[in-house]
This record gives sequence, C-alpha cells and structure tokens, in this order.
Amino acid sequence: MKALKSALAKSVLADPRAKVQLRTYLANKNSRPSLSSVAMSGAVINLDSAQEGSVLYQLKVVPKAA
Repeated sequence: MKALKSALAKSVLADPRAKVQLRTYLANKNSRPSLSSVAMSGAVINLDSAQEGSVLYQLKVVPKAA
C-alpha cells in the first residue's frame, strides 16, 4: 500500500464515517468490473470538519500515471 501524502486523504481516513463511505465505494467498484473505468453516479463522501463544517467530495476514478 502506498503511503498517503495528501492532507485530504489523511483527513478522510481520520473521519470514521467518511472512511466507511470510501471503503464501501471501493468495495462496490471492485466487485463490479464494468464500473472500474467509470465513476458511479452519486458517489460522494461527506466529511465533517471543525473549520469548514460538512463538505461533500465527489469520487472519481482516474487511470494510473504512466
């Protein structure tokens, strides 16, 4: 597993509800190969932060860099 360098990724994984939402998205994406290259509609993570309140992030799958 690659080390996380993004502050946003670290904050998503630190929030229990956002972590479950991300894990569910990844499990559903991997169990349905036809969706591997296309983002599922309505795939969002709700992240609660003290500074910004509740923020929604839309998930998008991007191909690996060459």
